[in-house]
Amino acid sequence: MDNNILWNDIDAIIFDMDGVITDTEPVINEAGILTLKQYGINAKPEDFIPFIGAGDDKYITGVAEKYGIKYDPELKKKLYENYFKILPQKIKLFPGVKELISTIKKIHKKVAIATAADLVKLKANLDCSGLSIDLFDCIITGDGILKKKPDPEIYLITAQKLKIAPDKCCVMKMH
Repeated sequence: MDNNILWNDIDAIIFDMDGVITDTEPVINEAGILTLKQYGINAKPEDFIPFIGAGDDKYITGVAEKYGIKYDPELKKKLYENYFKILPQKIKLFPGVKELISTIKKIHKKVAIATAADLVKLKANLDCSGLSIDLFDCIITGDGILKKKPDPEIYLITAQKLKIAPDKCCVMKMH
């Protein structure tokens, strides 16, 4: 099969952030455990698995509710405080990501990020991993998205902002 056929059919690559560009799952997991400890909960790493990719509100509150803690907007604030303390020492960019983005840009395709994470988290991830926000033609974060993944809303909004038909976009995401 000629690989150029695929590239000719695609005008944009839309990346998820966590678990695709950066290996942040161990960092957010550690931050979640630390945060819930502040509430007297001894959460386990596996408690968070059902909430991966659902946005950080659901990530922390889903586990808190499992242990009998009602929704509290302070949970995510504390999660991010812990996350930002841990992040610089632990974030990892997946091998080949910089080269892949560079290659995509060289062949004149659009590159975007569509993440359920808030903008503040995305910026911290990029800063700590050495990627410039300017590399991306479009960034859509979970701040303004009503329907979280696996709903395709975030990808459709990203395609719309790029002014590219959804069927001309390739999404790179976990699972």
